[in-house]
Amino acid sequence: MLRSSRRPASPLPCCSCYEAVRRATLSFCRLTALALLPYAAAGALRLALGAPIALEQWRVWAARPAGAALVALLAAALLLHAWVGTRDVVLDYVQPLALRFAVLGAAAAGLAFLGLWTALILVSHAL
Repeated sequence: MLRSSRRPASPLPCCSCYEAVRRATLSFCRLTALALLPYAAAGALRLALGAPIALEQWRVWAARPAGAALVALLAAALLLHAWVGTRDVVLDYVQPLALRFAVLGAAAAGLAFLGLWTALILVSHAL
């Protein structure tokens, strides 16, 4: 008897949607990783080759519109990357549905808090 190379049909009708979402989130995670790469490279070069930056120099740089925008983009990319990674790990390894929702809710709340805190810091330094 010849075996078919096709995968058996899934009993769940949403599995094809789940796989599409999974691929999209993987692509999004790669995109945010690529957005974080220049920040990591610039930071490593600055630490390796540059003189240390004083707190006042950092505050002056971050208070400028371009500096604040770069910090905001870094924070957004980092928080989105953390959310996608956390969500994937929780969906893969946390099985009880109630616990899954609780963990995802706590992670979302924590990341939202960090994002709001970052925005508050940037706005307070810009004023």
